[in-house]
This record gives sequence, C-alpha cells and structure tokens, in this order.
Amino acid sequence: MQMRDLCPTLEAVNQDWDHIEAIPFVTAGRVNPALAVVSGLAKPEQYDAIRKVFKTSYHSSPYMEKYVGEALYIMRFENDAIARTKRRF
Repeated sequence: MQMRDLCPTLEAVNQDWDHIEAIPFVTAGRVNPALAVVSGLAKPEQYDAIRKVFKTSYHSSPYMEKYVGEALYIMRFENDAIARTKRRF
C-alpha cells in the first residue's frame, strides 16, 4: 500500500466536507482544516462542517492551536474560539 492510498486527495475532501470529521488523519491534527481556512482553500459553505471538527477534536499541538483560533475568527465563530482556548489552556 502506498501513501496516496491512505490519504484522500484534496478533491475528495472538498467534495465531502459534511463528513470531514470521519476522516481520522484530519481530526488527529496531522492535516488541520484550520490551515484550509487560513489559507483560503476552504469555502464559506464548508465552514459549518469544519466547525464540527473543531468542536469535537482537540488533538492539535499548542503551535497549531493558534491556527485553529485564527480560523474560527475568520469563519466568524469568535465565541467558539474563546471557549476552545479556555478549555485547552
């Protein structure tokens, strides 16, 4: 089995944002949806699905947590960003 067989492509993830929380490598922090938001790859219609991941998954390192907070602010979920920071730290 090759690496490409283990990881879905960006196109596959883009097609199925409603089920993104079911993709283990996404929620484990190895591929962080926050980077998709901060970089502009995620579309506004995908924000609710990404928000679900942030509300249920807390595997990011303190370094990556900065991007999660920034993404929540970009998506206009400021209260979620504050609550997540209080919970984590």
